[in-house]
Amino acid sequence: MLDFLAVIIATATANNVILNQAIGADAALSQSQSAKHALSLGLLTGVAIVVSGLAVFFVDQYVLTDTGFVGLRLFVIVLITAAITLPLDAYWPSHASTNTVARGPLVLANTTVLGTVLLSMRDPASVTDTVALLVGHALGFLAVLLIVASIRQRVTRARVPTALRGGPLLLIVIGLLALAASGLDGMTSSS
Repeated sequence: MLDFLAVIIATATANNVILNQAIGADAALSQSQSAKHALSLGLLTGVAIVVSGLAVFFVDQYVLTDTGFVGLRLFVIVLITAAITLPLDAYWPSHASTNTVARGPLVLANTTVLGTVLLSMRDPASVTDTVALLVGHALGFLAVLLIVASIRQRVTRARVPTALRGGPLLLIVIGLLALAASGLDGMTSSS
C-alpha cells in the first residue's frame, strides 16, 4: 500500500505530465480561465485517464497480447480513448448544455488522455501499478490546471507589465513549476 501511494505522489509531482512531458500543456494554458472550469476539466480528464487506461490495459494484456495482434496497439489505444472520452465529455455536468460539435475541451482532454495512457503502457507491470500511474497522472494534471487557473485570476487583478500579460507570464509560471517539480526528482533512494 505504501508503494502504491509513493507511485501516485511521485507521478503527480516529480513526473507530472504537464511539467515534465508537456502533455496537456495546451489545456493548462487555454482552458484554465477560472478555477471552476479548471476543476471541471481536470476531473473530466482524470476520470477519462483512469477509465481509458484500465480499459487499454485489459485489452492489451488479454486480447492483443494473447492473440498476437500487438502491432495494432496504437490503433486500439486511440479507438478506446476516443470511445471513452466522447461520451464522458458529452454527459459531463458542466458540458451538457454546450454544443456537441464545437468541443474544445474534448480535443484537449483527449490528447492528454491519449498521452498519459501511452505513458502508462510503456512498461505495464500489473494492474495496481497501472492504476497508481494513472491516478498520479490525473491528480498531477488537475493540480497544475488549478494552479494555473488561480495564478491567471490573480494576474488579472495585479499590475503586470504589458509585455508579460497573458501567455508569456503563464509560460514563465509553468516553467517555474517545472523547475520545482524537477527539484523533487531523485528525492527517494532506490534500494
